[in-house]
Amino acid sequence: LTPNDENAAPIITYLQRKGVKAKTFPVTGQDATLVGLQNILAGYQCGTVYKPIYLEAQAAAALAMYLRAGKTLPAALANGTVKDTKSGTNVPSVLLKPTSAESPSSLPRPLKPPPSTNSMAAGNVSSS
Repeated sequence: LTPNDENAAPIITYLQRKGVKAKTFPVTGQDATLVGLQNILAGYQCGTVYKPIYLEAQAAAALAMYLRAGKTLPAALANGTVKDTKSGTNVPSVLLKPTSAESPSSLPRPLKPPPSTNSMAAGNVSSS
């Protein structure tokens, strides 16, 4: 298990140079990168996880605007919590659902963001 496809690639290259055959050593990653998908097709990577970056960016921007405006996050945005390991406090969080990809065909198509209909994404936050 590696943090992402780009970190898995050198491990896979090392194993290939040592003569390890495809489908004999499980390696996974995330981000559904080109190299990750190539390694899946070659049989050297079991899978990857795709998370649309435009959704992560949109959520981060919305969180920042609410925090800057001193407003409470709406439940629809902060849809979960993550425990702070130092304070033990539950921190409101935006939890997005990743997509597991064991082949390029299992990824959603098309891989592009939809037109924004979210007023937060357009920067419409009042600080009143």
